[in-house]
Amino acid sequence: MGERAVPFRTRARGILRDRIAVDARALAAFRIGLGTLLLVDLLRRSGNLVAFYTDSGVVPRSALATQAPAFRHLSIHALSGSVWWQVTLFILAGLAALSLLLGYRTTLATAISFVLLISLHARNPAILHGGDSLLRQLLLWAIFLPLGERWAVDAVHRDDRQARDRIVSLATAALLLQVVIVYATNAVMKLRGDAWPDGMAVEYAFALTRHTSWAGEWIAQFPTLLTVANYFWLALLVVSPLLVVLTGWRRSALATAFVGCHAGLVVFMTLGTFPFISIVALVPFLHAGVWDRLPTLSARRVESLADACPDWRLRSSARGRLAAAARVLVAGLLVTMLLINGISLGLVQPPGDPPDSVTDKGWDMFAPRPPTEDSYYVAPATLESGERVDALREAPVTWQRPADVSDTFGNERWRKLLYQLDSDPERQLREPLAGYLCSRWNQRHDDRMTHLRLVYVFDPTDGGERERISFGAWNCTG
Repeated sequence: MGERAVPFRTRARGILRDRIAVDARALAAFRIGLGTLLLVDLLRRSGNLVAFYTDSGVVPRSALATQAPAFRHLSIHALSGSVWWQVTLFILAGLAALSLLLGYRTTLATAISFVLLISLHARNPAILHGGDSLLRQLLLWAIFLPLGERWAVDAVHRDDRQARDRIVSLATAALLLQVVIVYATNAVMKLRGDAWPDGMAVEYAFALTRHTSWAGEWIAQFPTLLTVANYFWLALLVVSPLLVVLTGWRRSALATAFVGCHAGLVVFMTLGTFPFISIVALVPFLHAGVWDRLPTLSARRVESLADACPDWRLRSSARGRLAAAARVLVAGLLVTMLLINGISLGLVQPPGDPPDSVTDKGWDMFAPRPPTEDSYYVAPATLESGERVDALREAPVTWQRPADVSDTFGNERWRKLLYQLDSDPERQLREPLAGYLCSRWNQRHDDRMTHLRLVYVFDPTDGGERERISFGAWNCTG
């Protein structure tokens, strides 16, 4: 007797499940990556805690109220402008991130991390980059995923139900689609210009010393390599939807190619946490065969850690009700995500007049083309002694173009802030920035600063004429 034919609906369901399934160990590694990213991000931001998150800094709450009034109401950090309040919230966020990394009360830790990250970002939107947006999205979907199934304290505390080897749900579909949407949207935007199809975009990007590392400046001497990199990256972006079409080793190989490109960004460019966030986002695409060949965490170490953590679980009935509500919420969020990205690309007609946060939601990293100017700032200031210094670099004033433009600011957060000061609403931050630079100098030096100017030196990379643009002058004493 012949085998019974499998109904088409059953086959289709199986094909779909295979493409939205995520290995439980991949989710565990994803969880560890998220926790590590959050901790590193907090540590890096803490070096500029006063400058970026207090009323003594570049964005006091009064400036936030005029620059982004809606964001102020979203931010717990904006409830106070004092240092102690920010330190308290940074510590709470660090504890939640550590709990997430260890897989202890994972869902609660993820939710707390998400709320505090939204609050932190809303406190100073002028310093955010695309990686911050992606990190928020990843954390959102992570709330609805069983990140504590493997390599976690929660896995040790779990009851007698059998652990799952792979996870298939609306949330896994949303997580995978989120990553693909970032790449596919960026591909569309790049193809709408001529720099990427012509093979020149990477060369333009590596001409920007504000973004390149010493290794990037070295490789910029080989334009043929940059052209190859241009077309390879563009091709990867174009085929990125295959990440949710392929399965098994082919999907893992494609994800690994993306990981390799992001690792290259770590070496050749100074983009902060952005490439690391992108790498962590690709971990769920690695299939079971990859994890079978990798060493696993010692069960004994996880168990000893779990013994030190008090057990705490919801009743099974409460878990069931929350799971049902979560499925409805994820479905709504998934539809919203698709609509917002469709509107940003002009593929979906928005109802009425949507806010800029929707229409500008595109993932437009270096699209449709990188900038063609490597401009920099000079902040000439006068001291009581009559000496002239650059308040940004806290060094003698020089108008000569620096060998490395990134020397004129501290890190990618400062870079993001400074290069938005010529547009609304960030131009409103010029005066608070000047006030911060004055007070920073006067707190560190006996020879007090009396006057300060902020000058934007427009320096085209295509051979155009350099131009000095004054952003204003301020008195530091009154």
